[in-house]
Amino acid sequence: MATLDHHARELRMKLVYVGLGLSGRTTNMHYVFERTEPERRTKMVSTVHESGSRDLSFSLTPRTLASPVADHALRFELCANPGAVWDPAGRRALLHDVDGVIFIVDSQEERFEAAQEQRDELIAHLASHGRKLDDVAFVIAYNKRDLPNVRPIEDLQRALNPTEAPHFEMIARQGVAVFDALKACANQMLQRAPTH
Repeated sequence: MATLDHHARELRMKLVYVGLGLSGRTTNMHYVFERTEPERRTKMVSTVHESGSRDLSFSLTPRTLASPVADHALRFELCANPGAVWDPAGRRALLHDVDGVIFIVDSQEERFEAAQEQRDELIAHLASHGRKLDDVAFVIAYNKRDLPNVRPIEDLQRALNPTEAPHFEMIARQGVAVFDALKACANQMLQRAPTH
C-alpha cells in the first residue's frame, strides 16, 4: 500500500507485473530499467527463493508525474516474479501491499486458457490479502501482438477484461506500449494515493 515517508519526503508505491511464465514480465522490467536515467532509479535486485523462483525489483522516481503530496517526491517500486518456475506462494507474497498491477497476457492462441487461469490466480492471491481487483490500479497488456498465432483482441477482452480496465496491445521486446501501460497504471495509482 502507498506509504508516506516524511523523513525522506517520498510517497512510495508498489507496482507488480503479473502474468504467465515467459509472457513478457521480465522484458517489461528490463525495458523500463534500461530507459530510465541512472540517477532516477536504483539497481535492479534479484532475490532467489528456496523454491527456485525469484523476484526482480527496482525503484524509480518518474520525471513526468507529480506527487499529490506537497514537498514529497514519487518513488515507484517495480516488481515481478519472472521466469518459468511456477511458484504460487512467491507470486502471492509479491502482491502483499501492492498498489498497482500490470497484467501481461501472452496473446498466443495456445496460451489463452492459461491466461484465464492466471487472472483467476491473481484474484485469489489478492483475496488472500483481504483485497479485490477493484482495490488496486489495474491495467492489461496484451503482449506478443506481432506473432502470427495471436488470439483476436475482442476474444481476449471478453474473457480477461470484464471490468473494462485500460488495455494495450503490446510488443514488449520492441518497447511497443511498455511505457503506455506503465503510465496508465501509475496514473491510476496516483488517483488512489494518500494526499497527506
